Amino acid sequence: MAEGLRVHPDVMREHLDLTGGLIVSERLVAVFTPLLGRARAKRLLSEAARRTRVEGRTLAEVLGEILADFGESLSEEAAPEGVAPEEANPEEANPEEAAPEGVAPEGVDLAALATLCDPARLSELTDPTRYTGSAGTLTDRALERR
Repeated sequence: MAEGLRVHPDVMREHLDLTGGLIVSERLVAVFTPLLGRARAKRLLSEAARRTRVEGRTLAEVLGEILADFGESLSEEAAPEGVAPEEANPEEANPEEAAPEGVAPEGVDLAALATLCDPARLSELTDPTRYTGSAGTLTDRALERR
């Protein structure tokens, strides 16, 4: 069936790049869900996908902006009302009400989220050549049946 098949990696890469990184959405759901919760991760990725298509930019670029804004808003929520996050005094906080350090009240891990804001990390996460999902396992199974 594959006799005469010719592979053109440069054309394959062009086709993958047409999605602007959207082809790896499954991977991103797996990465973001433990950090944000399923519903919040889904909303974030849906908005990022919409903006990627509308603005003609890559998913990594759009996610970088959204995550930076998202992290800032969560940091502000974690501080007492009317106090900038950098001015909050953790010693005066009620320990029963305080969220763990680096974690927003909603349970979002701000430290882990911050690592995802790095452009190199986002580029890696949205690069389809670095994520093949179950392709390896499926290929192995197919070859075993021969």
